[in-house]
Amino acid sequence: MRADALLGKGDLDAALPHYRAYLGKSGHPPRWVEVSLKVARALLQKPSEEHAEEAIGLARRVIYEGPSGAGSGEAKAIENDALGSLPFPRRKAFETPSQDDLLSQAKRQLAASQSRAALRTTDGLIADPRAATPGDLGCGAWMVRAEALFRLRKRPEAADAYGSAIERCAGTPRRVEALWHGGKASARAARNAEAAQRYGLLEQEFAPHRLADDARLKGALAARELGDEARFTQMLTKMPDDYPEGDMTTDGLFELALGRMTKRDWAGAVAPLERALARAPRERVYYAAGRLPYYLARARLETGAIDQAKELFASVIRDYPLTFYMSLAYARLADKDRVAADRALDEALAREGATAPLPPPASAAFAQPAFVRALALARQGESRLARIELDRLGVGARTAPPEVLWAAALLFSRAGSPKEAHQILRTATNTIPKGRAELTDWTDHYPAGNWRSAWEIAFPRPYASIVAAEAQRSGIPESLAHAIMREESAFDPRVVSSAAAVGLMQLILPTAQRMAKPLKLKATAESLKRPEINVALGCRYLSILRAKFKDNPLLAIPGYNAGGGKPKDWVDERPNEDFDLWVEQIPYEETRNYTKRVMTSMAAYDFLYGKGKSGEALAAPLHASPAARGALAAKAP
Repeated sequence: MRADALLGKGDLDAALPHYRAYLGKSGHPPRWVEVSLKVARALLQKPSEEHAEEAIGLARRVIYEGPSGAGSGEAKAIENDALGSLPFPRRKAFETPSQDDLLSQAKRQLAASQSRAALRTTDGLIADPRAATPGDLGCGAWMVRAEALFRLRKRPEAADAYGSAIERCAGTPRRVEALWHGGKASARAARNAEAAQRYGLLEQEFAPHRLADDARLKGALAARELGDEARFTQMLTKMPDDYPEGDMTTDGLFELALGRMTKRDWAGAVAPLERALARAPRERVYYAAGRLPYYLARARLETGAIDQAKELFASVIRDYPLTFYMSLAYARLADKDRVAADRALDEALAREGATAPLPPPASAAFAQPAFVRALALARQGESRLARIELDRLGVGARTAPPEVLWAAALLFSRAGSPKEAHQILRTATNTIPKGRAELTDWTDHYPAGNWRSAWEIAFPRPYASIVAAEAQRSGIPESLAHAIMREESAFDPRVVSSAAAVGLMQLILPTAQRMAKPLKLKATAESLKRPEINVALGCRYLSILRAKFKDNPLLAIPGYNAGGGKPKDWVDERPNEDFDLWVEQIPYEETRNYTKRVMTSMAAYDFLYGKGKSGEALAAPLHASPAARGALAAKAP
């Protein structure tokens, strides 16, 4: 604002330091494209060689780093005007960039999700003879190229490019990164022998590195894909001894147990589950919270230790409120003993009482000018400006004290900005990075007493009337629609993903247009940013997916993420599978975790606003396809 005022007075020299400070902030500050172009134009209106060069730099930043198409035409025109104003020797330096300049350009294009442009830029780089030998140029060029190909879903080409990167990165700090990403690319291309070899090299060359235990786990999974069960078992059995401090060792033990459970070797799963539980008595991250005691309960149940199993299921219900595994535990225990399941849940609710962190404890930060300004702005409905002030206190970077994070969440919630409020509470991880604060304590408590306020902030309903109407029209649970919106878009109606999915329920245009026709609605890239249109089409799509799986409508959730036909394919491959183990074996990691995340949110919405214990998430079927399971049982001798 200060810079704009000075420029409005015609004082460019006084405005420039303020513009440079604004544009020099880490990342991309708001309006940076607009401001960059404004400053570049102003520089050209006061001609000098230095101004022309600075204008070129600003224009190229927009071209290489800006969102696709945002201001690039104007930036190219500014670049041409600035180049034309320079004498030949200085212009030539810009028109014939060095290889280092081109590599920097390719990196910036990749960071701005301009994968095709980054690929074109690397064409010239990899043709340079220096890129054919190990070193920073070849390593950097092939790493950018490989990642661009990977993002464009050209999986075999990406795996090959990472092979070149691994060779060129020899002797550089980036070789470990090349091996890690190269292994992932090979696995995605179904070249599991190559993936195993790359992960093995990473372990061999970088044993103390933080990625070494990750490589052990991924290498073991690649060995299993190759049919080498002995190697898979050996690698994961030794993992706790080889990587006692590894953050992936618990996952390795779980994969070992899962391999046995899917073969119905429940007795063989007990030892790795107990060992994993001893290492990680409480996992927090959403896709793992409660999984070890849950599957240990299942193993006890299947091996005849009924009382131990029931107590373990009850402990998951008590200790992991409304998580994916709590839902499964409630369904399993209710199948055996509904009274015990209800008793465990009722006891957990009763113990909460009225103790909670709300309102937050006093903090000296509440007297700081930034917080006082944020409070005043929020009261006026200026949530965006209030967020800027709170970010000065570390809210955005998660470096603020917990009481400030709590206060910020409450402030936004009471000011009618549920989207901003819930984002502060939605992160809960296994390990909290040094210097960061995460509000995880509310996830240890059920939404009872004062704790309910925290859950309502974390699971808001910003478009409740629209969702209620459209869910009823499409015949789907409101809790499902809210859960999909929360996990797909975090309630941002205008968000557009890298895959061109738009709006609250993240619909791609072809799907939206198919859903729109019978509803007599118009689906365009712009109309999908309107909540009433997006929610109507998203709910209809969910109803169609659920109709495909009448015996288990929860299968619509992975279908929404991976494609409507995928769950049927996976059920057909494993028609006799239990639902819990079926989810664990969804081939796509993104879809597997998405299913757990949406079911977690669905349980919370049901419990807070809907059917409570009788909601779909807490009544999850025991089998992936109950109808198929029943048919198979009927055929049995």
